[in-house]
Amino acid sequence: MNFKKIFISLIVALSLTSVTFAQEAAPEGDYFGDVKFGSTKAEVKEHEKDSTLVLENDEEIVFSETSDFLGKSQNCYSFDKDGKMVAGAIYVANDHEDLAKYIEDYNKINEAFVQVYGQADEQAITTEDEALLKDPAKLAQAIKEGKVVASTVWKKENFTISHILSEKMSTEDMDEEAKKTAVVTPICHLILGQLNSAEGEEAAK
Repeated sequence: MNFKKIFISLIVALSLTSVTFAQEAAPEGDYFGDVKFGSTKAEVKEHEKDSTLVLENDEEIVFSETSDFLGKSQNCYSFDKDGKMVAGAIYVANDHEDLAKYIEDYNKINEAFVQVYGQADEQAITTEDEALLKDPAKLAQAIKEGKVVASTVWKKENFTISHILSEKMSTEDMDEEAKKTAVVTPICHLILGQLNSAEGEEAAK
């Protein structure tokens, strides 16, 4: 599952073991949730030992899990040529019949992120209809229809965390193996973490 391609498609649309984002303070160093940037595949697998491995290749590994905090999710980790983890993505795979629950989940996760990463640097809901902001059900429907994208971004010294709520994920750019494990819900609920630069990558070692 190439989450970098999915992330690019979301930006165009705008013109993991239990994930512990709800901890009281961020761990020392550069972390995506509680997985440290720069970790090896073996270290990530040890962290995800209670999850189900669903995809592995030279560039990434994907796990499926169910946690008390996120519910169902797929946790994806991307590695550089030296085998160090440089990016992560979490697809929240809850399939809510009540679309307003996607907005509830989005707000809940953002609140938890503030406890870990501090106040967000960027937060936006792109819409021409301000009334949608007052009605979670209508807002979620607009997101499902591709009329609105909600995003929150935390920019840290060495890495960036992005939380995006958008129309359902496209599988067009995925290879066949990735398509077999892809989870497609009415609304795409995506969390991305990525080192900012080569200097940031070095700091995470």
